[in-house]
Formats: sequence, C-alpha cells, structure tokens
Amino acid sequence: HDICSIIDIKEENKLKISRIFAIFISVAAVLMALLLKNLIDLILLAANFYLPIVTAPLLLAIAGFRTSERSVLIAMFSAGVTVIFWKWQLQAITGVDSVLPGMVMHIIALFAAHYLLGEDGGWTGGGTSSGAGNSFGTGRDGTIGTGIGEDNKRILSRRERVQMAWQELKDFNILSYCNKRLPKSWIIYISFSFIVFMTIVPIVSIEKDLYNMHTGLISSLQAIVFAIGTAFFCRGFWPKSIKEKYLGLIWYVSIFTGLALISSFLVLLSKFSHMSLTILTIHLIMISLLVGWRMSLVMIPAGLWISFSFYEGYIGEMVTGEIYDLKLKTIYVLVVVTGFAATIIRNRQEHLEQTEHKVGALETEAITKDTKITTLNKKVCHYSERVSDQAREIERLGATAQKILNNVNHELRLPVGNVMNFAEILRDGLEKYDKEHLKMLSDEVYQNSNRLSSMILNMLDLATLNAKKIELKKEKINFSKLVHERFENCRNIYAQDKKALKFHLNIEDNVIVFADINYIRQMIDNLVINAINFSEQGTIAISVNSEEYFVSFTIKDKGKGIPKTEIYDIFTPFKMGSNTESKAEGRGVGLALCKAVIEAHDGEIKAESRPVGALFRVCLPYGELKEGK
Repeated sequence: HDICSIIDIKEENKLKISRIFAIFISVAAVLMALLLKNLIDLILLAANFYLPIVTAPLLLAIAGFRTSERSVLIAMFSAGVTVIFWKWQLQAITGVDSVLPGMVMHIIALFAAHYLLGEDGGWTGGGTSSGAGNSFGTGRDGTIGTGIGEDNKRILSRRERVQMAWQELKDFNILSYCNKRLPKSWIIYISFSFIVFMTIVPIVSIEKDLYNMHTGLISSLQAIVFAIGTAFFCRGFWPKSIKEKYLGLIWYVSIFTGLALISSFLVLLSKFSHMSLTILTIHLIMISLLVGWRMSLVMIPAGLWISFSFYEGYIGEMVTGEIYDLKLKTIYVLVVVTGFAATIIRNRQEHLEQTEHKVGALETEAITKDTKITTLNKKVCHYSERVSDQAREIERLGATAQKILNNVNHELRLPVGNVMNFAEILRDGLEKYDKEHLKMLSDEVYQNSNRLSSMILNMLDLATLNAKKIELKKEKINFSKLVHERFENCRNIYAQDKKALKFHLNIEDNVIVFADINYIRQMIDNLVINAINFSEQGTIAISVNSEEYFVSFTIKDKGKGIPKTEIYDIFTPFKMGSNTESKAEGRGVGLALCKAVIEAHDGEIKAESRPVGALFRVCLPYGELKEGK
C-alpha cells in the first residue's frame, strides 16, 4: 500500500495489489518455514527479515530520526535484497549470518536516500517530534519519528538535571525502588512461575558425562529454580510483613537469578542446544517485559557475563571453536531479543506519550479550573466585603436617621410652640399683656424662627451640594465686611444669655473674594454659632487675614472642645460629637455644610482639638480676583 502511494497507482487498484503482495509474502514465509528442521533456525530466519527491515528504522525512530516514506521504503528494499543475497551467496563463505549485514545496509540506504533526495526531517534530538503527534511511523507531513510534543516536554538545563540526578542518588533506597515497580496483577506472578519452571527443560539436553561430573551443581540449580517458581506460585501464603517490605527486592533478584543467570548458564552446559537457546531467548524477552528496558540493559549483560565467568571458572575453559560459536550465537540471541524489545519499547513509549499528553491536558485543565476557582473566590470575598460594608452602612444610616429625627424634633418643638403661643395671644387680644411681655414673646419667636430657618436651609443646601447639582453664583464680596455683619447678627441672637462670654476680632479690612455670597454667609454663620453654642465663658477669637493665594479665616473658642477620637468625623453629615448628641444642638448639619461650601469653592477647612476649646481654620481662594498670583 505504501509503495502504491509513492508511485501514484490509482486508488481502486491499491487494495488489489496490496492483497496480492500479502498472499505472496504469506506463501513465501510458509515455504521457508517448511524447509527448516528446528525452532531456533526458524526464529533466526524470521529475525533475518524482521530485524533488518523493521527493527532498524524502529530503533532510528526511537533515537529521534525522522524521514519520509520514500526513504524508508528504499532502505527496506535494500535491506531485503541484501539479506537474500548474503544468505544464499556469502553466508556459507564468511560464516556470518545475514542479520548484521542487512541491518547495516538498511541504515546506509536510509541515510543515503534521506540526504541525497533532500527529504524533510532528520535528527530531532531526544526522540521528539513536532509533526502530527505520532510517536513512531509516518506523520501527516510524510515523515517518521518519535517523541512527545514540545508543549508536554519539560526542558531542564544540564545543571538542573545533574542536581536532580545527584539528589535522587543520595535519596536512593533499593527496597522502595523495587517495591514501587512491582506488578499489580497476581496473574503476572503465576505466569512468572511457569516461565521459571521452563529453565528445567534445557537440563535434558546436557551431555550425560558432563551431567554426571556436575550432578551436585545442576541439582542445586534445579532446587533454586523450583524454589523461585514455587515461592511465587504460592505468593498468597507469604507473611504480610515480608510482602510489604521485601517482595520487590525478592522479585528483582528472582528474575535476575532464574531468567538471566541460571538460564544462560544452562545454555553453556548444553553446548547451545536449540531448545536451550529458544528458552533463553524467551527468558531474555520476558526480562524486558517484566522489569523494563532500562533494568534489562543491566540484568541481561550482567547475567551473561557472570554465567560465562562461572562456566570458565567451575567447568573449564572453552576451546577456540566453542568460544567463536558462543559469541556468534549470543549475538544472534541478543539481536532477536533487541528486536522484540524494540517493539515492546515502541508500544510502551506510545502509551507513555499518550499518557503524558493526557496528563498535560489534565494539568492545563486543572490550572484553568484553579484559576477560575481563584477568580470566583476573589469575587465571593469582594461581594462578601461589599455586603458587610452595605450592612454596616445600613446600620449607620439607621442610626443617623434616628439622630436626624431627634434633632428635627428638638429643633421644631420650641419654635412651633412659640409661634402657637404668640398666635393664641393674638387671638385673645394684645390689650391683656404689657409691652415688656409682648417684646419677650416676639424675641423668642424671632430667635427660634431664625434657628429653625437656619437648620432647614442647612439641610437643603447640604443635600444640594452633596448631589453636586448646585451652580455657584459667584460675585465680588467684601469678605471682611461680611464677617463683621454675620458675627454681630449671631451674637445678638445666640449670645444674649451668655454674659461671661467675650469676643476678640482681628479682621483685616477690605479683603475681597469672588464667591457665592449666600453659601459663604451660611458658612460664617454656622462656624460662629457653633463656637457660641459650645462656649459658656472665655473668649471667642475671630480673625481674617489676606495670604498670597487665599483668605485665612479662623475661629477659636474656649468651649467644650472636640474629643480626639472624633476629630476626623467632625465634618461628616449628621455625625455629632459625644458631648453634644444628648442636647441635639444641630452641629451634625452645620459643620458638614461648611465643608461642602468650602470644597465647592476649591478651598479647605480644618478643625483642631485643643486642651481647652477648638479651632476651625478656613482657607478660601480669592477666585478670579487674584489672577497671576
């Protein structure tokens, strides 16, 4: 099918040609199998075709080499022709099997075709592939290769890898290492038992004289094999403490002893009989399956070397012909094992890459979910804080509303009562009262009406300023004269009964500002009234000074003062001090209005608490009258 794709055969003919080719290969394989007399020769014949044609490109792909289908097919064809020619023409002369020449020819032909034809791909390094995501074989771009995607590969510097390897070496524990890699299924242990029992079979092919000379050694090996096989067949009866702590170590030692060491030693004793070679091949393949290819790279060479050394030391040295035959057949066995192991590695690598891809996708999804959860937690915390703030604000507004009601109730009762009393006098006739009594009543009505009007106007103006809907009607104002007028008016109304209270004025003449006279008047009134209401005796000092960029207006009294804990809330609307709330003296509106008025004029007002009394300082800009300053 691949050949048909390269030479552009029509699609409807591809299936027919592929079927004919498959039949031809099957018939040829059956005929070759019938010509052979034993199993080992059949395995070697299969290896003659499988290893040069399939294993060679597979190993290159695992190593990270990528090329096109055309180059691979050229290499496979070259390897097949080389195997056939070598086996029937040169093998008898050289004594070398066709496997190695076929693999060498495949590699040479693959590299030659790849670079001479200028195909895409080449060495990707570390077996990584950036193609269609295939771990081996052809990708969508027509190249073959192996590896994991760059998105799922963690790239570490050489220094980090050395540090990690050194740390793993320091923390290495052989018991934990072996226990982590134990099989999970009990079927594997049962299968291992039967595979180990197969080691007994090559004993029947040992020469009788050799067997009689080393009966004790062979019987000991048989006992070890039976012990290993029986122990794992009856693994369920082991003590729990041994299984939990030492099973892993026993598992690895048993695989090495039964499958690598004893099996290879019996092959030497049997003079490389076909049966012993077949069983050794199966055992070496099973090692790569049971412990993985990395550990098999340690176990297989170590087992072969130890068995060979033990044979020479205990049995006797081999003659030159035996050594040559031993090396040749060992190479064949290892080549076969390598071919099967490469196939196993390929399947496991594909599974590993798929697993890593899934793990990478799951990690990305987990990070995304975690980010969403973090964002939602932040939103929950944010809205929880807002709900708490709103709950506190509702509680504060409820308390403020109650204070407003108390304040309004206090401020309304007296003026309204006076008006009703005066209205009753008018109804009954003024001739019943003397002039002094009528004057006292009219003064009370005037004072309380003025107080009521001031409170209502303050509340309305404060609401307007806070809503930022007011448009200031600025005009030229003689600030000095206005302060004088408002001071006299407030003193006549609010300080008549405070004979011990004194006033000191230090007002610079003819200080002119550009401002809204109505709001400035209310600001002055509120500050002067505030000072009078909270001072029973002492001196109230009022000063007006002209600075470079603003007018400085200060009022200092010797009254109750402001608690230090409340100094920052003194200008908050309806926030009255603890020493005034019981009297409901209305300061919660007046000072808030002062701050709103000054800030509307781009000015600033500050309050200071002193050991005796308080000080209010206003900085009011000149407006348009001081251009250039």
